[in-house]
Amino acid sequence: MKKLIALILAMVCMMSLVACGDTKQDNVVYSFHGENEYFEVSNGVIVFNTEEELFEGGDLKVIDNSIFNEIASFSTVFYVNENGNKKTILHNETIDMTGGAVNLDGGLGSISGNNAVLSNKVSIDELKYNLWFELKTTDLEGKENTYQMQLTLNDVTNYEDDD
Repeated sequence: MKKLIALILAMVCMMSLVACGDTKQDNVVYSFHGENEYFEVSNGVIVFNTEEELFEGGDLKVIDNSIFNEIASFSTVFYVNENGNKKTILHNETIDMTGGAVNLDGGLGSISGNNAVLSNKVSIDELKYNLWFELKTTDLEGKENTYQMQLTLNDVTNYEDDD
């Protein structure tokens, strides 16, 4: 009887260790990008795992420099558009206080932490099909322009290299 109890306890311990195995399986990773005739957003990444969430906005690259050469300030917003309502995920703003022009090219910022993305009441399905990027600019004369673009998400969680 003692051997049977010892065997059962050993099996319970082994099952517990197997259940506490590598948690990398729990990671869900998306990349995102978008492009229009004026600019592109590339190298964006969203990571969900058991410990925290990461939203990396990627890089902004201006395609048409003639439109963005006299910009005094700009803001960028990543959001989910649900029936016309914006659910903001990440918002950044840059202002040149010297009176000169700013350069739009560069990193778009990031946010991370426990429920950093989903705490905004955004679901993964909403992200897959409704992730948007907005660029608002103000030129040196005070004229404002807003550009919006839907982003494309790719699930890279199960990506396997064919090499």
